[in-house]
Amino acid sequence: MSNVLSDTALTGVTVVHAELGVGKSVAVALAMLGWAKDNPQCITVLVRQDLARLKDFFNVADISFVPRVAELIFSILFDAGVRLQLIWTTSLMTNWVEMGRC
Repeated sequence: MSNVLSDTALTGVTVVHAELGVGKSVAVALAMLGWAKDNPQCITVLVRQDLARLKDFFNVADISFVPRVAELIFSILFDAGVRLQLIWTTSLMTNWVEMGRC
């Protein structure tokens, strides 16, 4: 997880996929704590809930608007020198698979 966070070439969304119960969320949280103190221009968000939370995060009425809104937000933040990383855990990916989006 530390490698994912420290790769400054990556901007956007990172999907962390592994078997349920192996500790992805704990690994991400610990890596985020270590990374954040030395990188104040980087914002990392761990998305662990269902798609409704993602809609709320991007403040959109329909999940289909998320990619376009995310693209705009990432561009604005990049231009301001801020790096935003969204890290999705398996639970969110399961919702996408169930909806036929992956």
